Amino acid sequence: MNEKPGLDPGFFFCGTSMLYEQHFSFAPFAPYSMTTPDHNPYSAPSSNVGETKHQKRPRKAAPVKGLFVGLAVDIGGSACLGMLTSFVYAMLATASGQSVEQITAYLTHPPHDSWLYIFGMVMGSALSFAGGYAGACVAQRHEYRVGALQCLLSVGFGLWAGSRDFSFGMQISLSGLTILLIMLGVKLGVQRNQRIA
Repeated sequence: MNEKPGLDPGFFFCGTSMLYEQHFSFAPFAPYSMTTPDHNPYSAPSSNVGETKHQKRPRKAAPVKGLFVGLAVDIGGSACLGMLTSFVYAMLATASGQSVEQITAYLTHPPHDSWLYIFGMVMGSALSFAGGYAGACVAQRHEYRVGALQCLLSVGFGLWAGSRDFSFGMQISLSGLTILLIMLGVKLGVQRNQRIA
């Protein structure tokens, strides 16, 4: 007697088991396989070397040093410039046939309309301005006090050095010009310090 082929219950059991394993076996790893991690574990570690390299170090304030630097530029620079100018003029005057007495008299009391006098006044004014600026840049603190003390010392030295060559009115005018130029340099130095702070 031929029996009709039936469906074996074990077939359903095995098929259901395979579907169950296929669906749920990799479920715990699905979030990691479907998404991209924010941080690559194989990438090189980040560093802030580039940031710290360009960071500015705070400059140390040095008011006393700023005073000496300003005086060195103003008074020292003027003295060096005067010696260099006198040496150059003496060589040129000697080559032109002037005597030592003539050269000495000219350098001791140069005419106010001579190129030597005008050059000395212009360069001396520039050095006073540069001295105030340099002193303020180095001081980094109390710049105007440093500039005021520099004015006092520079003017005192100028009055002592030019007491025999200039009249009293001329000395007052030169002293006022010196103070104005030094403090103008100090002001620009303060503005520069504020920009880099």
